[in-house]
Amino acid sequence: MFTIQSPFNSAIEELLLQSEAINLQCNDRLKGKYQEKNVIEFYKCLPNDEYVQLKSYACGFISVFVSTYLYEKTF
Repeated sequence: MFTIQSPFNSAIEELLLQSEAINLQCNDRLKGKYQEKNVIEFYKCLPNDEYVQLKSYACGFISVFVSTYLYEKTF
């Protein structure tokens, strides 16, 4: 299963993400950025035109936790 927290070590099962994830895992420059930045900053720096599905998947996943945090913070 593809996980946003370890994109370079994830198995690729979802067809929509497959080509983008393979390209990501083969890109040494992005591997370096992944090691330098936190997860959210890493996904922000991905090129929009090359990683459309991957960024969308990561945004959806991350936004769930951000909205839950903000909701619980108000109480």
